[in-house]
Amino acid sequence: WTKNRQGAQYFMGDINGGKEFFYKTDFSQLKWLQLYADGARQQLVFNCFNTDSDGTRLSLYNGDEVDTFRGRYKKSTKISSTDECSCELVKNMGLRKECKDNEWHSAVYDVRTNKTDVLPITDVLLFDVGNRDSQFGIELGEVCFS
Repeated sequence: WTKNRQGAQYFMGDINGGKEFFYKTDFSQLKWLQLYADGARQQLVFNCFNTDSDGTRLSLYNGDEVDTFRGRYKKSTKISSTDECSCELVKNMGLRKECKDNEWHSAVYDVRTNKTDVLPITDVLLFDVGNRDSQFGIELGEVCFS
C-alpha cells in the first residue's frame, strides 16, 4: 500500500520495492515458449475502490510500455478492456454514475499478441493511487502461449 500521491507510480517498481511480477518458470523455459509459440495472451484485473484507472499502462517483458486506453501496441498486440474504474469513460458514455462511489469496481485488461516476446506483463503504471479512502488490488492471470 502507498500513501504517496506524487503522480504515476509503478505497482511493483515503486510500491513493492523495485521488483517485477514473479512468474514460476525459469528463463530458458520462457524463452522456448516465446520462440515456438504463434501467439500469447494474458489477463490483468485492476480492482478499484475510489480509484480511477485512467492512464493505466502495462510494462511488457520486452521492456516496452503500452497504454491500455489505446487498445493496441504496434500492429501485433491488441488490448481489450472492460473498465468500470475509469472516471473518463463514465463521463464519455454520458452516464450519471459517480466513478468514486465507495464501492468496488474492476477494470479487466485482456492482452492478445502474435509477438510472443511482449508477454508476460512485468509491471503496471498507476496514476490515481495513494489517496485517502482509496484502495486497489491487482489480479494477474497466467500467460497462455499457443
